[in-house]
Amino acid sequence: MQIFDKPDTAKLKNEKELNDVGKYLEQTRFGLVVVAAYAGMKGDSEKDRVLTEARALVVREYLVKNFKVDDTRIKTIGFGKTDTANEKRKIDILVYPEMNAPPAQRQASGSH
Repeated sequence: MQIFDKPDTAKLKNEKELNDVGKYLEQTRFGLVVVAAYAGMKGDSEKDRVLTEARALVVREYLVKNFKVDDTRIKTIGFGKTDTANEKRKIDILVYPEMNAPPAQRQASGSH
């Protein structure tokens, strides 16, 4: 589902699509979150760079405004035109763990 109103705008249309992310961030200790926006290979490179920067910022602002998260740990990046997006505009929200968080406990299975 598309979260933006039109292909060439940074206006949110389906904000509720971000609610699961916001709830996850409220409940998870994280070191850093990066909101990354991409454009496909078609279109004007400069316009796509500006658009992806704006889209990443709009998503960040929505998360900060509507959820209890540490806004100093949420960064944005607009990649502009890239073949990574497979010819589609997209948003990735990357969550990195805290640097000093203890490693997850592992239990061995099997017979001893």
